[in-house]
Formats: sequence, C-alpha cells, structure tokens
Amino acid sequence: MQNQKLLLLTEKFLLHNLSESEQEELEFLLQDPSHLSSFKKMISDSYLLATEGTTFNEKTSFEEIKRSLQPKLRKVHFSRYFLKYAAVLVVLITSVFLIRHQLGEKMATNEDVVLQHITLELEDGSTKKLSMIENDTVQRGNGIVGLLNNGTLDYSVAEKDVKVHFNTIKVPYGRRFKVILSDGTLVHLNSGSQLTYPIPFEKNQRKIQLTGEAFLEVAKDVERPFTVATTLQDIQVLGTIFNVSAYSDDHQTTTTLIEGSVSVRLTSEQNISTILAPNEQVVVVRNEKRFLKRTVNTNQFTNWVDGVLVFKDAPFTEIAKKLERFYGVQLICNNEALKNQKFNARFDTETIFQVMDIFKTDQGIEYTLSNNIITIN
Repeated sequence: MQNQKLLLLTEKFLLHNLSESEQEELEFLLQDPSHLSSFKKMISDSYLLATEGTTFNEKTSFEEIKRSLQPKLRKVHFSRYFLKYAAVLVVLITSVFLIRHQLGEKMATNEDVVLQHITLELEDGSTKKLSMIENDTVQRGNGIVGLLNNGTLDYSVAEKDVKVHFNTIKVPYGRRFKVILSDGTLVHLNSGSQLTYPIPFEKNQRKIQLTGEAFLEVAKDVERPFTVATTLQDIQVLGTIFNVSAYSDDHQTTTTLIEGSVSVRLTSEQNISTILAPNEQVVVVRNEKRFLKRTVNTNQFTNWVDGVLVFKDAPFTEIAKKLERFYGVQLICNNEALKNQKFNARFDTETIFQVMDIFKTDQGIEYTLSNNIITIN
C-alpha cells in the first residue's frame, strides 16, 4: 500500500502538482531508506525517458544542465518542502555522468576539505591520535584498558579492580566516533564533541562529562545510576537510550529520550528537575533557570548517528552551524536575505559541495572555498 502511495506522490511531484499536505506525506515516506532509493530511481528513470535519443556531451557544462532543470525546481522552491529532493536530478547527473566543468576543473568532493584527527587525552596529559580504520590499544602501565577497532574504542575489556583514572576523547568537526565505556554503555559522539570518563567507573556511581552531542545506550545497573554532566543540565538514568546536545557555542542544551526514563536537573540549581518519558525532550536555555518540555519526533534529533541531517522549518543560520560541524568546514554567510530563510531538508550521502550546489540552484547564491572556509554571497 505504501509503495503505491509513493508511486502516486512521486508522479505528482514530477508533474509539479503536489499539495502541501502531500508534500509532507512524501517527505515522511522518504525517511525510509528503501522508499528514498525507490524515489531516486523513479526520478532517474524519468530523466532518462525525457532525454531519450539524445547524446550526452561531456563538454556540456554543469551550469547548463542545471539551468535546463530550473523549471522543475521552481514549484518545489516555492513550497520549500523538498530542498534536497527537488535538486536530486542535479546530484544524480553529477554522480552518474561524472561531469567535469567546461574548463576541465576537477569537481569538488569532501576530500577537498582537510579534517583534523580524533584525539585521546590520557591521564598523564599525553595525547594520541585515533584512527578510524586501523586497530590499536590504549595502555596503562603494562595493562591494556581499551581496544580500538573499526572506529570504536572499547573499554569493556578493562580490568575492574584497577585504580580509577580518566580519559578524554575530542572529536573535531567533520568526524564522528563511538566509545564503549567500561560498564558496556555505548556512546556515539557527534562532530565537535568532547567526552571525559573514568576507567573503570567507581563502585557507587557512573558519571561522565560531555560537551557537544552524544547518543547514549546506557547499560542497566540498578545499583549505580548513570549521570551525564553538561554545562547547563545533569541527566541521570539507570539504563536507557537518549540523546544529549550540549555544544558550548549553542544558547541551549537539549535532552531527547528514546527509550526508558531519565531525570534532568539544572546544573546551577539542583533542586529544579524534571522527568522525561519516551518521545519527550527538555530544553534548557542558557541563563534561564527553567525547563521547556515538549513531545517530539525523536528521529529528527538522532538521525545524525546514521550520518543523516534532518531539518524541519529551520533557519539557514541553524542549518549552517550544523553543516559546519558535520562536514568540518567554516561557513561565512554574507547573504542577509538567506540567513533568516527557513527550510525543510534532509542530507545523507551528499558532499558539502553538493549541498551548497542545492542551495545555489534553489536560492541563486554564489559561494567560494578557501582553506576550509566556505563564503556565501
């Protein structure tokens, strides 16, 4: 039934005949990777049928192809519901035909952005770089306390009777990382995050310090509550799944509960607290001693774990900040009109340059890249 609905909505999308409610329905369906794959194939088939009998000319400029597709983008641009999907033809042609610019310029990829290394700071103040592809060990004295394997650092192998010591992981913009703590708790760290944790945990408590964003699957231990300490709030659980966003340059901290139950307290006022149920989120605004509690679609706040960025009615300034963290670049926007525009969008496999080309097509902006800095005019 859903496949028939997807087919119907895609046909209306191609005919520029979607109502606002139908656009929302299609966007919801496209959150399923299998539906998104089917949608892209239908878009691809439609393009190939429309251009049947023509010979593809590698010398045809990328800009000319985008201009030929512009009429197909205008209807969607007006509604702003499919900033990404409306430009899927541009991205598709880029990937299928490997088009190079008319002057032979090499197409930009994420490889043109230089990313920093993930680092581990040990108790003695020394640091080591952590590889996403190579295996390694973390040692203390003559013993192994952690194993690095395929981009995950596992401390569950650490001996339980050793003296407690602390490690700190720093994840730069453009990177993500996973840590298994000594109790078995799995922590997904987002770009621009820092996590300080003991090895092993103390006998009566489990407490970590977070700056940035993390998705946690906390191992159950009824005798030792698990606490995540941030600048604005402390989150305490026994065993649950939740997301915390606590970047130092954000004006607020958010905790989103997926499964179980959590207690959230203000860091500055420990007597002010609230309890979250699944699908609830609490927001603490900097310099305000109160909670904003609401029911949310948790996928919007946790898709980053799977390498997906989702925006709902988000101003470009907010989108730009998350793009900076996700891709490891700096965005300078000199386009005042663009800053306050709001968009709904979803990005997953795109390079930062494909993302910027989507905005270029939809908004008519121009941008340049120099030393990891993207300037929008």
